Amino acid sequence: MGAALGSWALVSVLVVGTLMVGHTAAMPGPVSWAGTDAGLLKVDGAPTSVVHVVPANCSCTDGLVRHLIARGKRADVSELVLFVGEPTALHRSVVEAGYRLQVMPATELNARLGLTAGPVLAVRRQGRLSYLGGYFRYPAAVRSLDESLIDDTLAGRLPDALPLFGCAVDPALLGRVDPLGLGR
Repeated sequence: MGAALGSWALVSVLVVGTLMVGHTAAMPGPVSWAGTDAGLLKVDGAPTSVVHVVPANCSCTDGLVRHLIARGKRADVSELVLFVGEPTALHRSVVEAGYRLQVMPATELNARLGLTAGPVLAVRRQGRLSYLGGYFRYPAAVRSLDESLIDDTLAGRLPDALPLFGCAVDPALLGRVDPLGLGR
């Protein structure tokens, strides 16, 4: 009986730990800032722009998407939502909120933008990538800091990049953070 209970506890801890790691540990940032900058220029070449890179299959980004929809597109910048994977009806409703929407297969995110996880906020000011990082200061945060990050960046104050709390997108990273495939 004790061995069965011990085995059950070990398996439970392994399963819960696997499901939690992507939501409590920061994901890796860009492979190369210059590579991400070059890739983003192809996605949105406007001199002043905001690109929201959002994994479509990441339940922890649904709150971020709802926030973006509620606030609507900003009038002072070109603003694009780049969904990685197949967007749902919720994700497609960003268009009704004024955003441009672009879809990228998850298998291409690393090759095209040097990113392996999301969500990622990218802000370009006067033709230069000035902010590239996460939206939240802490894991499982409810309130996105995108508006203050964008305001600071556009005003010439360069905020430190926040960690990426979200989901792995790149297949290799996904295999490392969710080896059992439970969160897919």
